[in-house]
Amino acid sequence: MVKRFAVQKLGGFESGAVVKTLIGYLTDDSYARRDQATTSLKKLPAARTALMKEFLECDDERKAWTLADILLVHDRSWKRDTTDALWKQLQDALEERDDRLYTAYFHFLNSLDLEALAQRVHARAEALRKKKDFATTAKWLGLLKDSPALDANSKFALAVAELKSHKHALAATIRRHDPALELLRGLARSAFPAGEQLRKERSLTPEELFYVAFNFAEGDADEKAIARELLTHIAAKHGRTKTGKAAKNKLRLLPS
Repeated sequence: MVKRFAVQKLGGFESGAVVKTLIGYLTDDSYARRDQATTSLKKLPAARTALMKEFLECDDERKAWTLADILLVHDRSWKRDTTDALWKQLQDALEERDDRLYTAYFHFLNSLDLEALAQRVHARAEALRKKKDFATTAKWLGLLKDSPALDANSKFALAVAELKSHKHALAATIRRHDPALELLRGLARSAFPAGEQLRKERSLTPEELFYVAFNFAEGDADEKAIARELLTHIAAKHGRTKTGKAAKNKLRLLPS
C-alpha cells in the first residue's frame, strides 16, 4: 500500500526521472502498482515522448499493449518518422517473430489512422504475393479480416493465400474449419464472381481447385454452381490427369 501510494504521488511530478521510474513500474510484480503507474502516466503529458521511445524498443507483448493503451490517451499527432518506425516494428514483429507482439502495434496504428494503415497492409501483402510468399501474405491480409478495409477482392486474395499456405485433406473434420473455404463461401453468396476468379487464378493448381470444388459440391445452391463450374474446367483442361478424372467422377454425382 505504501508503494502504491508513492507511485500515485509520483504522478504529480513532471520530470524525466519520475517518468522513467513510472515506466519501470509497468512491469512490476504487483498488479496494484502496475495499475497505478499506468493511471499516473496517462495524466502526465511530459511522459509522451519517453513512452513512445519505450514502445518502439519493446519486445514484450503485454507491456507493448499497456504502452499502446497509455499512448492513445495522449496527443495522437505523431510525425511521419514515428509512424514509419511503428510500421517497421509491426512488420518485423509479424514477419520475424513467432508470437503476438505485432497485435499491439497494429492496434495502435489502426487507432491513429485506419485508412493509412490499410493501404500499407494491402501494399505489403501484394508485394509478398508477387514473391509467392503466400503464408505471410495471409498473415497481413488476415489483420484486416474484420475490417471494412477488406473488400471482396481482398477477401479473395486472402482466400487464395490461405489455400496456398496449407496442405488440404478432403476429410470433413479438417475442411470444416478451413478459413479459405469460409471466405470463399461468403463470396459465393455475394455478387462477386468467385467461380470465374478461381478459374482465372494462375497460382492455384488443379488439385487446389478440385479441393474447393469437392467441398462446394456438398454445399448450398450457390456453392454447387461454383463446384460445377470448377469441375467442368478441371475436367476439360486436365482430363487425362488423376485430378481431371476425379473431377469427371465428381461431376457425375452432382445433381443436374
